[in-house]
Amino acid sequence: MARPRKFDVPRGVDDIATAPITKSYFHEIAPDLSAELIEDQFEVPPRAHPVRVRIRSEVIATGAKQFRSIPYLASVRRRNADVLSKMVLGLHEYADRPDLAVYTYPLFSKSKQMLELLEAGEKEGNARLIIRMIRDTFMNGQWENYRRSDTRTVVAALIEGKLIAEDVTIADAGAVFDKLADLGFNPVGAELPAMEKDNEQEEAQVPC
Repeated sequence: MARPRKFDVPRGVDDIATAPITKSYFHEIAPDLSAELIEDQFEVPPRAHPVRVRIRSEVIATGAKQFRSIPYLASVRRRNADVLSKMVLGLHEYADRPDLAVYTYPLFSKSKQMLELLEAGEKEGNARLIIRMIRDTFMNGQWENYRRSDTRTVVAALIEGKLIAEDVTIADAGAVFDKLADLGFNPVGAELPAMEKDNEQEEAQVPC
């Protein structure tokens, strides 16, 4: 009679270690939708018979959904618009400096950040249009207009009046366009991709 191997279970003896093994992992999506890696390892003891190993992974999106709701994104817009408006008024401290562009760069960055935060907002399209127009006023030398107090006052008022409102309409975007044009800005903005000029490429300039 053949001798049982080391991990064989003799006939008539139950294998007490044949219960299925289950490992559960829960992925909770963060508000910023950042990626996260969950890594784990475990040992399965030698068994006389195959053992079923079940891996269970569950994605929990409940918390993240509230950070993409229409009311929440509107509150994000209003809060950041208030900050941007104050930053515009704060440029008066640097209006006479030759390196004014250096001090307008944080406003350019803030505008970009707002666009990223509102990217997922289905109802924030008009707001994004206005923010892009404001962002472009800090590009291609247009920041020089912020040396004037009337420019700073009007732009800050536009941000407060249009972006801190409950809803932003296409009419609001049109009003901002007209006001910026009156101040000497190009509301259409600079093209961000490289542009062809005299067979050479020029890139849109941002303060740095």
